[in-house]
Amino acid sequence: MIYPIQDETITEGDNVTLSCNASGIPSPMVSWTKVGGNMSTDENDLVFTNIKRIEGGEYMCEASNECGNASKTARIFVQSKFIITCPCNLSVLTIYVLIYNVYPELVQKQKSFIDENNPTLTA
Repeated sequence: MIYPIQDETITEGDNVTLSCNASGIPSPMVSWTKVGGNMSTDENDLVFTNIKRIEGGEYMCEASNECGNASKTARIFVQSKFIITCPCNLSVLTIYVLIYNVYPELVQKQKSFIDENNPTLTA
């Protein structure tokens, strides 16, 4: 049996740990793999230090013993971390369009993020 694993939403550069807690008789062996990727480990805890956006995705914990196996998945959502400061004379609309072309998902989530007098975006 594997206990539920929560999805994690974190910011790029942060640390995160997914824990796979499994029980059974005899005690199961635990492993993690990235779904659709080539990463795997034989640890109960999947630890990311200074996580990068590319490391986000779905991870599967599998526990197995001589009686069978079980698996659970969890997703890590890694949000972008950046600051854009524009000391130039660009309009708010121009900055919005520039950001939308690079990070459309950010613009859709964040509606009011630019001060008209000091065009700075913090996400």
